[in-house]
Amino acid sequence: MSDRTADRRSQWWIAHAAPRPDGLPGVWVLLWFPVLLLVLFALAVVLEVSGTSSGAWWRTFGEGADPNLLAGTPRPIRSDEWFVQGSWLVSQTAQGFPAVNHVFPGGMDATVMNDSPSWDWSTIFRPHLWGSLFLGLDHGMAWRWWLPAVLLLSSVHAFVVTMLPTRVLLGPVLALVLMFQPLVQWWWMPIMTLAVAVAFAVMTAVVWGQRSSTRAGVVVPAVVAGYLVVMLGMSIYLPFILAVAYPAAAFVVGYLLCRWRNDGVPGKQVLLRMVPLGVAAVVSAAVMAVWLWTRRETVEALLGTVYPGQRLTPTGEADTDYLVGLLSGPFQRALLHGNFEGLGTNESTASVPFLLSLYLAVPLVWIVWSRYRKRRTVDWLVLTLLAVNALVLAFLFIPGWDDLARLLLLDRSQFVRLRAAFLPLLVVTVVVLVERLEVMGRRAPWWAALSGGAVVVLSFGWVWQKLDEAGSPAVPSRAAIAVAALLTVTVVAFARRYVSVGATTLLVASLAVGAGVNPLYQGVFDLRTDTAAGRALTEIAERDTDAAWVGVGTPASMAAVFSAGVPGYSGVQTYPSEEMWDRIDPDGRYEDLWNRLAHVQWRWGSGPPVPTTPRVDVLQVTFDPCEMFAQRHVDYVIADAVPPSTACLRALESYEQGQITHTIYEVVPPAGG
Repeated sequence: MSDRTADRRSQWWIAHAAPRPDGLPGVWVLLWFPVLLLVLFALAVVLEVSGTSSGAWWRTFGEGADPNLLAGTPRPIRSDEWFVQGSWLVSQTAQGFPAVNHVFPGGMDATVMNDSPSWDWSTIFRPHLWGSLFLGLDHGMAWRWWLPAVLLLSSVHAFVVTMLPTRVLLGPVLALVLMFQPLVQWWWMPIMTLAVAVAFAVMTAVVWGQRSSTRAGVVVPAVVAGYLVVMLGMSIYLPFILAVAYPAAAFVVGYLLCRWRNDGVPGKQVLLRMVPLGVAAVVSAAVMAVWLWTRRETVEALLGTVYPGQRLTPTGEADTDYLVGLLSGPFQRALLHGNFEGLGTNESTASVPFLLSLYLAVPLVWIVWSRYRKRRTVDWLVLTLLAVNALVLAFLFIPGWDDLARLLLLDRSQFVRLRAAFLPLLVVTVVVLVERLEVMGRRAPWWAALSGGAVVVLSFGWVWQKLDEAGSPAVPSRAAIAVAALLTVTVVAFARRYVSVGATTLLVASLAVGAGVNPLYQGVFDLRTDTAAGRALTEIAERDTDAAWVGVGTPASMAAVFSAGVPGYSGVQTYPSEEMWDRIDPDGRYEDLWNRLAHVQWRWGSGPPVPTTPRVDVLQVTFDPCEMFAQRHVDYVIADAVPPSTACLRALESYEQGQITHTIYEVVPPAGG
């Protein structure tokens, strides 16, 4: 390469990668990564590849290797994704995407919870559902899976380069670090990924609003943040929303205080520059108000359920076992092999992010002290970030301040979900630390850097001891030792401003514990078309369109009815249909049992239907085909359990596939009836 060519490339890089005069990144730095992500997103959609675990059905219905499984392992524990939301997705597809799903008598609102596609005005604000409406089930699943990932990665990248515009590659690295945190991977659904994306979009919009020298630079980020807030709000899943809102709010408050008290910007100007974002917030609130008002009956039904109802969490109820799980970041690779004992009740509840905001607390405290001693200024941003860490830990472990926690809405985020607060804190802490050290032109002293590393080592050793005492299969673990070593290097490297080293070790550690949680799967395992019983059920339903169905036996029978979108009494109810339960339990005797979000399953029994709740979100109801409910309201039964008697049943056909045999029965009058 000639010197002239090298010089031209150097000039191009300087022109496109250099920060703008207002200190914000140029368009190329801001957009190159999102553009690359969109290309990969389009490729995944075309190839119908997602990370769904719907291939878990293959264990029931398949033989040999699943031809649609490209890599990894379907995770049955992620049933909220492949079983609950997957069933809703297929059911809505079967019915043509109505706003009200008509499987259960009386119907259920498909626009609230479960992120179900529907032809409703609110879908304008739910772009992750557009693929299902226009591209079909398989392409739609890929669209639904990867668009939130694009938003998450892009928002993190935008925040990082906004704060550190010369660190062109740090944005993608930290974005990938966040995406591969076990808590994100094991809980991967729009309610998780969009919550994190919105937190970073809001923080980015605040910085642009305060610093941009152009109108577009103020307005566009505010509009994007407002749109994403509505997108997230329509998930109405408060635990994750609140968890990420606290660190985002801490950053916003701290950043604005620094602009006013430290940077010399008049308070009036600070507030005026927040007007566009404030307008976006008002518009977003208005859209949400209209959406909630038009769905008030659904929301009231949800809030009136026994489960989840209005769950409130008292302060300070986390115990030592919870602390072990919270600090178990280096051990998270064990979850990939099902070794979660001692960390949580299952892989999802055991998953945590790296607590980098706690590991870096000592260098951050040194920054606060150093800046105050030298300039007599308070670093409000660092203080608010430290404070929000303390707030979360206090809610978990210090009892007795429930009234204040209720005022802050902390009590509406369950302990396991509140761990999500450490996701934005992971990235924000690194970015603020690096930014402060660069502004100061210093490195944290070795004692501060090594103290941060010591926090990693000591917490790792304590967790190891506790797990070993409990006989957990998560130890001994060479992988955990390696990850702990990487995290120790990460903390020291960032504190000493070896940013490339810290980013590299952090990414490697994140991939070590998070990569491989979700598989790569082509298409969706569709019970309607991929099973013989499902195809037969669909054919009968097409001939007898008003017939009602019940699935008896395992969850596979329940899902067969609900996925087919046929009228019936089996499926996942987000709230109880009054019309349906008036038929099943006309006296309301069992209302405390069926008034919940639940999987409605049926098992053979005698007499009137009697529900039980083997799990908080599972309803098992007895079914007697000769009893009045069945005779009046049920026409067909699909069952994978042998009935105790064939009275009132006429077997139509049996279908043996994989590990299961389904039989379809017609409900007939009792002999002599």
